[in-house]
Amino acid sequence: MGLGFNGTRASNIDRKIRSTYGATATWGQPFLSNVFAQNTSSPNFIAIDLARTDDLEDTSGGSFDIGEYDSRYVAIQKAPKLPQFPAGSDSWQTLLDGIKVDGKDITITSGVQGAPNGKAVAALDTGTPTSAFTTKVVNQIYGSVTGAVYVSNDYGWVLPCNATPDVEFSFGYVISDLLLC
Repeated sequence: MGLGFNGTRASNIDRKIRSTYGATATWGQPFLSNVFAQNTSSPNFIAIDLARTDDLEDTSGGSFDIGEYDSRYVAIQKAPKLPQFPAGSDSWQTLLDGIKVDGKDITITSGVQGAPNGKAVAALDTGTPTSAFTTKVVNQIYGSVTGAVYVSNDYGWVLPCNATPDVEFSFGYVISDLLLC
């Protein structure tokens, strides 16, 4: 749908249109760029709520809002704003301050040049079904879960489905209650 930013890596289509029709051609840019350009008085943000049912089989609810908040989450507008890192990147990235599993700190590092020590660059991608942590971080996270077993490089970690670890991601504030299984 094109929820990313304009930029050099944003779209091959946009690059081709601009090279053919000039740098001011905008009809190949990402969807959100066009939405925000059409209504410049609307706040320039999106809010996404991904939801599931309690049985982990079907989707339920959820919302996608442009320039407004879902009524259940209006308090988020008072939360600290997360700066993009690195600034000017072509994707939704910010610094991850920390990870805890059942209250135990997980050591994080970043392979992104310029990232501060003890932090990692987190790509916020609603279209990716898996995480992209380093092997060291993955092993720390899943290795902290009671009953988890590492099978092999081909299969990775196997978790008991009744495991309910409390996983927290900190981005200046804590996001918790994530289900790993």
